[in-house]
Formats: sequence, structure tokens, C-alpha cells
Amino acid sequence: MKIKLVQRMSYWGIALMAAASSLTAHADRLQTLDEVRQHADKVMSSIGKGEVQQGFDIIIPYLIGDSGPWKGGSLQLNDAIQKWIKQDGALRGNEFVRTDTVGTSLVRHVYLIKGPVTYVGWQIDYYKVADGWGVANFNMGDKVDLFGDRKR
Repeated sequence: MKIKLVQRMSYWGIALMAAASSLTAHADRLQTLDEVRQHADKVMSSIGKGEVQQGFDIIIPYLIGDSGPWKGGSLQLNDAIQKWIKQDGALRGNEFVRTDTVGTSLVRHVYLIKGPVTYVGWQIDYYKVADGWGVANFNMGDKVDLFGDRKR
């Protein structure tokens, strides 16, 4: 069942990512890398409690682009998470894994959402535009590289 759940969640991550890549600018921005990390922590704290819609409500004002496509995807992702919780039990929160940077304009925060018997990787990408940092991408599931460049 985990594979099917992760596949469904990965599908929505890809759909959300594709929607975000074709959108126009939005007004709300974070000004510092500390604010970016605090924002990511707040989003993942909500999701780690099973409060997916609240997590997306925190993301949406900072999207680089129109939030319309994200809103529908968040509802379906929320349904998938609620089914996961119903099947396996309450989530055990989130765990910060690492921060990846590319140059001075792209930052990725990687997290685990911990279930009772399994986990799902999540990531939020922030891109620095002229007026500050915004959410450029959000993904979860098997598309998230939890180990990064670490030697195994």
C-alpha cells in the first residue's frame, strides 16, 4: 500500500510542480534565508500533523505565480494523506533533513513526514526574485532524494 500511496502523492507533487512552473509573479515574499527556513518549518509542521490544507494555506501567499492550480491539488493531496492516516495511524510529525543551495538564488529544504510505520520525503524550493524569496516548487514522495550527496 505504501508504494501506491507514494505513487499517488508523487503524482500530485509533479502536478503541483508543473502548475507552479508556468505561472506569473505574486506579491508576498520572504526577505531573508532565516525567514525562508522558518516558513518551510511552519509548512512542514502543519503537514506533519496531518493538517495538509493548513500547510498549503501557508505556502500559497508566497507562490511565484497564480495559486489556482495549487488549491485543487492540495485538496486531493489532503485526501491521500487522510487515507494514509486512517490506514496506518496518526502521523508522528516532521523531521528536517537538510538544506541544498544552488548559487545565491535557489534554496531547497528537505523534510521527512513520519508515519507510524513508514515515511514520505517532502521538499520546498524557494527562488529569489527581485523583491525577495518565493516558493517556486513543492514536491513529495519518491521523487525526493533524502540522502543527497551523502556517502552510504
